[in-house]
Amino acid sequence: MNFLSNDPWRTKIKLRALQPFSIVLITLSLVFSCSDNYVPDPNKITLSNTISSAISLVAATYEGAAAGYYIRGSQLILKVAISTAQAVYATVGVTQAQLDQANTDLLAAVSVYNTQKVAGVDPTNLVGQWTFDRIPDTGVGTVVKDYSGNGHDGVVSVGHVFWLRGTPTLGTDRYGVWGSCLHFTRGANVEVPYSSDFNGPLVSISLWVRVDLNFPILGNQFAVSLNRLNCYSLNFNDTPEPVFSAQIAENPGTIISDNSGSITSQNIWKHFVVTFGDGHMRFYENGVLTRDVAHAGTIIRQTPSINLVFGQDLPTNQYSLDSNSPFFVNTGGFFAGYMDEIRIYKSVLTASQVNAIYAIEKP
Repeated sequence: MNFLSNDPWRTKIKLRALQPFSIVLITLSLVFSCSDNYVPDPNKITLSNTISSAISLVAATYEGAAAGYYIRGSQLILKVAISTAQAVYATVGVTQAQLDQANTDLLAAVSVYNTQKVAGVDPTNLVGQWTFDRIPDTGVGTVVKDYSGNGHDGVVSVGHVFWLRGTPTLGTDRYGVWGSCLHFTRGANVEVPYSSDFNGPLVSISLWVRVDLNFPILGNQFAVSLNRLNCYSLNFNDTPEPVFSAQIAENPGTIISDNSGSITSQNIWKHFVVTFGDGHMRFYENGVLTRDVAHAGTIIRQTPSINLVFGQDLPTNQYSLDSNSPFFVNTGGFFAGYMDEIRIYKSVLTASQVNAIYAIEKP
């Protein structure tokens, strides 16, 4: 007889030894029985990285008319796409499919944004581009950046005492953005150091203006001037109407001058371009040719060199109170109104190039 087989203590030990195996078997049974309903947590890392990348792209880029910047309004579209993706990311119970779709949509928005990068218009002949963007203040001496890449930065300058010493102030541009254009009056000006780049035989000037509402309308408003009539200038008369004047090299002392053939509305933003060279003086308003006048000759090379000025016809320190001086202050004038997006080319822009500029810069 096997007494050990009936030993109650031996039986208890055997049962205790089987308990861990039973627990394991029960656990495995539960896992396998629930495997058909298991759903892993969605992976948010990819969408998180795309959102971070898109935010960095917005922070590192700017809207504006300069080459390499982005067309106005394009950032808002991308910011909305980022906000939409962030909302999906933060949704309680979001699925992987929803996260993946949000990531795809945001990548598409980034791709579209990058197509909105501004291309240069005749960049080889663009000698200066002053957008008046990102100017922190308008204290005298503040740098006004040249966005052409040629380094022709200007500085904010005070007008002559004869004009009551005005200084430029920040204003609201044609997009409704405050601080992205300059208001000029009483000789307020931006002075740009002279460069022979500005003083070639051909020239094209492009700019946006909003002439102040004046009663009566001020005449002789010099907007862009390189030694006034001694070289070339663009001013607005008392109609008001754009007028371009230049002294020609073939016959020094001979000044040719003509107007655009279109009246400028006061207190309204308009785009103007004037080109001179190849036997013609042409005027454009909002991308449309308004006048083409035959004018032979090339622009004189000024000696001595006088700095380029926006807002009055000469640098303030160049004016003279001597009525016999070619720099007599009383024969000059100042611009009263807003200016923005000034470009100067050493070429004659074509109609298609003028239209390209207008298309980039129009609100």
